[in-house]
Amino acid sequence: FLYFIGWRAMADATADAREDRFLANRQQREQERAAARDEAAAEELEKRARFNTAVAEFAPRVAALLSDGGDVDAAMEAWREMQGRVANAVQTVRLTAHDVRSANATLARVFNDIERRRSERLADGGTTRFRFSRGVRPVGSSFRTDQGADVIGKEADACVADDGPANAVSDVTGGTHTMVEASTARFIRRCTDATIVLGPVGGSCFLSECRGCKVYVACHQMRINKCVDCEIYVWCRSTPVIERSENIRFGGYEAWRGALAVLQARDGASALATLDDYVRAAGISDVEQARAAHRHVADFTWLKQQASPNWTALPEAQWAVRE
Repeated sequence: FLYFIGWRAMADATADAREDRFLANRQQREQERAAARDEAAAEELEKRARFNTAVAEFAPRVAALLSDGGDVDAAMEAWREMQGRVANAVQTVRLTAHDVRSANATLARVFNDIERRRSERLADGGTTRFRFSRGVRPVGSSFRTDQGADVIGKEADACVADDGPANAVSDVTGGTHTMVEASTARFIRRCTDATIVLGPVGGSCFLSECRGCKVYVACHQMRINKCVDCEIYVWCRSTPVIERSENIRFGGYEAWRGALAVLQARDGASALATLDDYVRAAGISDVEQARAAHRHVADFTWLKQQASPNWTALPEAQWAVRE
């Protein structure tokens, strides 16, 4: 009996020791997990702080590039780099909604500054600088404000003085609509399966709520909002912008092979010699840069690191050529 009592006491002591070790190990594991969570949280806070610092330093850095001889190309490259960084951070860093809105607003503001400096450089070179009517400057992006406002829509509203029947194509279905008269803005709204052929525009071209359309235009700025399944053949002085649009395909303005003949017929004895001359006459002095614009489009509603699926640059063999 005494042997049994001793054995039972030893067994109980062993069990108690195992339980103590288990509890101690569990407490240690919980402490380690808590430490890991704290470390991860601290790392996330550090990532967020680095991101917000980079955003805060971005605008002054670009301003320095623009003021130091007006290096617009370097400024635009810095802008594209920051756009990619924002897209990556949205996917990999725990940002607040305020962080994302602030970054988007900064990108929009800097984009506008770059476009304004580009216009000033063109003016310094002796070309006509395009201005919106009523003295309103273009915002230059489609980022939304904290209230969710549609900035492309605001840009179009800023041009309301130019928004007359002579400058707009609205609510048409099918057919070909040609407008080659000189203009400082063009508006294409709520069109379906239509072909719109435009002469060089001395300002912006706005395309909104269109489906299945083909547009041929050379312009200072190209803004596309809420459009689906459209083909845009464009030479553009600045980066074309799309917002809330899907399956937008881009090609070059030279796809309109008959452009020069139509413009020369319009002008008669005062006709210019080449299509490039007509584009320069509209204030687009760097024609080579404008030719390449259809390959570099900004989709401001696509915030992922991967390339936007909402637009593509068509190979020339797939262009819808017009004679």
